[in-house]
Formats: sequence, C-alpha cells, structure tokens
Amino acid sequence: MYSVPLPVANKSPIANLDTDVLVDILSHLHPLDLLTVRQTCQSLSRLTYTRSLWVNAVKTSIPQAPALGATNPLSSLQTSELEQLALRPYRFSKNIIQPKPQVKAVKVLSCPHEENVYSRLHKLLPGGRWLLRADNKGSLKLFNLHGDASQLECVSEMIIDGEISDMQTQVHPSGDTAAILVCSLNRLDAPPHPERMTVVTLDLSQPTPAFQETTSYPFVDDFGRIQCGTIHGDLVATTSVNGSVLIWNWAEDSWVEIVDAGRRARHADLRVKFTGEDCVTTFDMMGGHGKTYPIPPLHPRQGDQRPQQVMIQPQGKPIGRSGGFFSSMIPSPENTEVAILASARQLAFISPSIGESGDKNFDISLQIPWTRSYLSSAHKAITGKTIDGSLVVMINSSSQQGEPLEIHVLPENGSKGTSLFDVPLPWIVPPTGPAAWKVAMCPFAGTVCMINPDGDVHVFDFAL
Repeated sequence: MYSVPLPVANKSPIANLDTDVLVDILSHLHPLDLLTVRQTCQSLSRLTYTRSLWVNAVKTSIPQAPALGATNPLSSLQTSELEQLALRPYRFSKNIIQPKPQVKAVKVLSCPHEENVYSRLHKLLPGGRWLLRADNKGSLKLFNLHGDASQLECVSEMIIDGEISDMQTQVHPSGDTAAILVCSLNRLDAPPHPERMTVVTLDLSQPTPAFQETTSYPFVDDFGRIQCGTIHGDLVATTSVNGSVLIWNWAEDSWVEIVDAGRRARHADLRVKFTGEDCVTTFDMMGGHGKTYPIPPLHPRQGDQRPQQVMIQPQGKPIGRSGGFFSSMIPSPENTEVAILASARQLAFISPSIGESGDKNFDISLQIPWTRSYLSSAHKAITGKTIDGSLVVMINSSSQQGEPLEIHVLPENGSKGTSLFDVPLPWIVPPTGPAAWKVAMCPFAGTVCMINPDGDVHVFDFAL
C-alpha cells in the first residue's frame, strides 16, 4: 500500500524578503495592524516584537508623541513598555464608549498638608506623569505621579502675584514645551494691585521640568475681571467684561485688542475659543450669541501701554435651539472647533457651520440634560481629545459619597454621541464627605485623576 504525499502549500513570496526589508514594511503599519500581523504566522509574529517598530509606532501614530517621549524617555523603555505606550490611546478611546467602562485603581498619593491652602485648578500634562496645580495662594506646582513614594512629589514651584482665578495649558507641536496661561486676581490679604495675565513655560524635554515666566502684563482697572482664554501656537486669547478680546503673541510680545463694532455694551460673561488658524470665536453667556472675529495684524508691545484697539464687525448668529441662556463654558481641547457650554438645564456641544449666505452659524450638535445641579457639575468638568478625534467630557457630578463620574463622548465624525452616568470608580481609599473633588485626564495615556480638596490624588487607569 502506497501513501500519497499531501500537497505542499506555495510559500508566500514575502517570506523570501530579508528581515530588514520586512521590518521596514511593518514600520508603516498602524499599531493595531501590527497586532493583527502578529496573529498570522510565527515568523511575522516574531518580527512584531522588534523594538524599532514600537518606537516608530509611538512617534508616528500619536499626535502628542514628542510630549509622551519626553515624559517617558523612549530610550529607557523595554519593548513591551513601548508597545503599551503606543496602544494605550486606542484602548482608552475604545473603553470609554462601552456601556460599562473598565477602570483600574492604580495608586493614591497624599498631599503634604499646608495651612489654609486649597487646590483650585488641575491639569494633567501629556503622558500622564506631570500634574499641574494652582492653589488659592497664587502657587503653581508641578507634581510627579510616577514616583515610588506614597506622597506627591513636587518637582517645581512658582509663585504668581495674586490669587489664580483661571489657568489654561497647551503643549506646543514640538512637544518640548508646555505653555501655561495664568490669570490672577487681587488678594484680600495683599496690597491692591491690578489683575494680571502671565504666561509660564515648562521645558518637558528635561528630566525635571522647571517653570519659567515668559512674560506678564498687569491690566488696567477698567478691564474688569479677565477670563482666561486659549493658547493656540504662540497666540493667547483673553476676554474681559467690557466685551473686548485681547489677542497676544507671547513669543514675540505683540498684541491687539479687538472691539466688537456691532455691540460695544458691557458683557456679563464673555468666553473665547480659537476656531481656526486666523480667527477666534466668542460666546456671550447671557445673550446666547456666538461671534467670530478675524485676527488682525498684531503690534509690538511698548511697556505697559494698552494694546492698540481694532474695531471689527463680527460674523455670527444666536446659538440655535439653546432652550435658555448658557451660564458657563467648559474649556475644550485645542484643535477642535467644538465649544462646550452649560446652562442650568443642559450641557451642550456647539459646532460652527457656514450658512447659505456665507455667515457663520452655531448649532447644538449634542444636548445632555443635567442629572444633578449644574453648579456642582459644570465647574468640575474636564475635557480631552482621544486618538480618533472624539471629544471627551468627564464630570464629577455627585453630591453624595462615592464620587461617580459622568462621561460624555462626541465623535469627530458628527455621529451620535455617547453619555454614561454614574460610572463607578474602584477607590483604594473610599472618599468621605460631600463631593468636592476635581478631575484631571490624559486621553493619550489613559490616565484619570480625582483630586480631593486637600490635594490628595487618586490615579485611575482607563486604558484597559
């Protein structure tokens, strides 16, 4: 009896290529596609563990890769750590739209007690390592969340003249520098002084970043209470209750003040957002209007003189279907046109659109009714942008013990958004007392922090 040999499958031509050529081909794939290739055959699977592939994946697929590389020096990471770093943004983006997102408690970092000091504002910089905090005494502090100690490690501190009322951050495209715009107010326990706007930078390429004040300007008294705007490249925008918009190039120390030619009356609460390379949009919280202004040429600053005023006729119409006036604006991430406004009844995502006559309109793309009082929600919200461009809003909305989160996601493609209410958190140390916790988030690291009034930080991992 004779055995019949089985036919041998044709060997794929790709198997004849040199290893270096195959690695070069794989370097052009998306990080998730590398995982798919890993499931095909043993030879290709072994290649997907090549270190250079995952270094390249981090650098090419993540918009804030330079900042991530500075936060987590790539040269010191193992291949498995590089793989996790490249995949975490995608896992976070997928996890937060699930009906029950997976959450892991990582650590609790206690803050050394400081008499009569409470934390006001927090920002988690790209990479999830550096937590920026502004307190009621005018102190800016940078904390390291990746340390081994059980207490927060303050690596840099700067004192701002006055009580910090608002703060915005922006990491430059190079990823080497974080620019911080700080607005400070008069302090009751200090001699009277004008309100001040200060731009501070952090060199993220250094193992221990240090604050450096770039420029500062004291406003004259008739500017009223200034509102912190947005940093866009080298441009800074702020608004004041007199209805004007101040545009400032902090790198060149040049600026201009835009005055609305159509309405010069005082505004009760005006907020500003960049919506393009050459324009800004303001939202009148009391009037329900959105207006767009082109940015005129900026002029060099001369001492402490007022910036040159330019009268501009804005484009824009009232925000449609608002169902009442908006009360506050939640700062939304850079490189997105969507503004997030809050009223006593709802949270609304506002997107600009061009009308038939070429005018810019403002439409509500997503409305979310508050499940609790807006006063305990809008002022404790934080926003971020995922790797796929979706806009994420996390809100600590509870007034009870347990501190659940609300998570709202607006996809970039304009499809229907997702809202999750009362997402439970696996606390290591359960919170006590009424809700007064702040939220900080880094979508590209998948890290979310909850900070109590004493400054203690609970770190959670959402990139699961």
